Order: sequence, then structure tokens, then C-alpha cells
Amino acid sequence: MAWTNVANLKGPAGDPGTIAINAQTGTSYTLVAADADSEVQVSNAAAIAVTIDPSVLSSGDRGLIRQTGAGQITVGVSSGTLIKGGPTAKTAQQGALLAWLLDGSTIYLNGECAAS
Repeated sequence: MAWTNVANLKGPAGDPGTIAINAQTGTSYTLVAADADSEVQVSNAAAIAVTIDPSVLSSGDRGLIRQTGAGQITVGVSSGTLIKGGPTAKTAQQGALLAWLLDGSTIYLNGECAAS
């Protein structure tokens, strides 16, 4: 399922709002506390590693990760457990969007995941 209109997602308490965009261009990035409730867009021609570190986030935090360049994103964790909603923890293609949710030390990941 592709999310095409993320600007209409609801914010805290159901209030409509905009989602902050954090644009990254490197081949690796570790989420920071400010990435909760926002979209991290990563653009690079090479493969990209995005790490979710539960120690800098709070349980209940969630956000989006979007592949805006040709390089496929692989999501990993610095500690805790990553539970995937798709077959892999990689984006399927340019434009793919993954949603993550932190529940304690478990990170749930779902969205446009690559088949292998």
C-alpha cells in the first residue's frame, strides 16, 4: 500500500497538522528525538542504512522514513527488537515510505518493503 498524501495525517490528539521533514543525503543516518512525529527523507544514489535507536526516543514515538533517491534504505536498530510488517526491513523502490512505531524496546516497521 502506498501512502500518497501524508500531509493529511493527523497529529497528536487527532489535530490536523503538517509533518516536519528532515532531509538527509548521506549513506547512513541514526534517528534522533526530533525525528519522532516527522518524516525522514533520504536521498542518495548508493544504499543507505537508517538506524532507529530506542534510547533516544520515547515509547509511543512514531515517524516515517522515505526513500527519495535511487539508493535503497535498510532499517536497523542500535538496540532492542525490530519487528517488520513486510518481508524485509528495506524500502522497495524510490519513493517508498516506511512507518515506524516504538513500543518499549520493540520497533514495528511497516510500509513499502522490498520482497528480498
